[in-house]
Amino acid sequence: MWPTWIPGCKMSTNDLGRRIVSWADARIEEMLAAPRMWGASLEAVEMQVLTLHEVRALAVDIAREVAHPRRVLDEYARLLGERFAGRAPLPLCQAVGGQDDERFVAILREVSAALRETASIPTDHDFFSRAYLAIDLRFARGAYLSTQAVTSYYEDFRRAMRSLARVGTGRTGRVEKPIEAATDFALESMQITPLNGVPARARLELGAPYGQLNIPGGRVHEALEQIMDLASRADAQGFEEVLAFGGGLDPEARTRALVQTMRVLPRGSIEEVTIGGSYSARAPVQLRKLHAPKLMAAVAKDMEPSNYDQRALIRAIDLDRGSISHGNSPKDRITCHASSDQLEDVTTVGVFARIVGKRYEPRSGSAFVMVEQIEVVAEGPGPKRRDNRDDPNLSMKP
Repeated sequence: MWPTWIPGCKMSTNDLGRRIVSWADARIEEMLAAPRMWGASLEAVEMQVLTLHEVRALAVDIAREVAHPRRVLDEYARLLGERFAGRAPLPLCQAVGGQDDERFVAILREVSAALRETASIPTDHDFFSRAYLAIDLRFARGAYLSTQAVTSYYEDFRRAMRSLARVGTGRTGRVEKPIEAATDFALESMQITPLNGVPARARLELGAPYGQLNIPGGRVHEALEQIMDLASRADAQGFEEVLAFGGGLDPEARTRALVQTMRVLPRGSIEEVTIGGSYSARAPVQLRKLHAPKLMAAVAKDMEPSNYDQRALIRAIDLDRGSISHGNSPKDRITCHASSDQLEDVTTVGVFARIVGKRYEPRSGSAFVMVEQIEVVAEGPGPKRRDNRDDPNLSMKP
């Protein structure tokens, strides 16, 4: 099995290209099923298979193959080098001795599968340079690629962008329609590489939102730049770059940028995320799980956190900002930042929940909690629910 092409990709609009790919794959399988029928020596078979892979790659992306005519041969040599580590580069027929047909076929079939993967995936440069906004999700080796993992990550990315773009509006609750439209990027193509002996991968190529001339794109662009700036800083050695982030921002805006960037770090089966495209002037940046401690250290900069362990009423849930308003009365209400996985356990307001985490007291701005654990309880201290039925704060904030 090789990458599934979704409408919008190059090959989906090129019927001839699809037919050439299918023909080349079928011919390669025929050769591997009975190699001696296709040449007097294994060397002849190997050269024919390589030629078929070059034709196949040309049908997938002609511009790339014309620009890099040795790409398939170089990739083939690299794969053989990994397979026969420590040995001088040799054709496969020589590496197996020229007479071991069974071993020759097994290795060539394995390498052919890897060549199909690399041929069907555009190079990183091509992918990010041609896209308006591109997101590349790489899954852990052996991890199953699910639709939910892809869509859930993109939804968190979009929510983080919306949360940062609406900073300074003075509004709560549902995000303004112009900001929602400005983050509704057009899905131009989606490319899925399922498991095939290599880590699974999902690539989203996004276009400009429709009607962008009438939306506040500047604030959305600034939100993306903050996320990419933090990703770039977190990828540097040490903690200094991340700690220096936000010198021109007020403390609340700085903290919000850090918290929202933490939301788009890879999680679960996603091992690494790369974000790039022409929408940003930056080179593509990578987000990794190991960036979390650096971002958390930046959140805690100049603050000494204290333990937070309270059982109180959930008064509001803001999914855009990934936060919960927790407290039994307006005076003790506090914003608690939670991960997407934690928010899945809290679906309604007006219920009591025990929240455990770290409480931070900025020099300016409101205190907040970074959630470590949420437990919804049936009963708890605080006002009875019937006393709060008319409280406008007890409403779900999308």
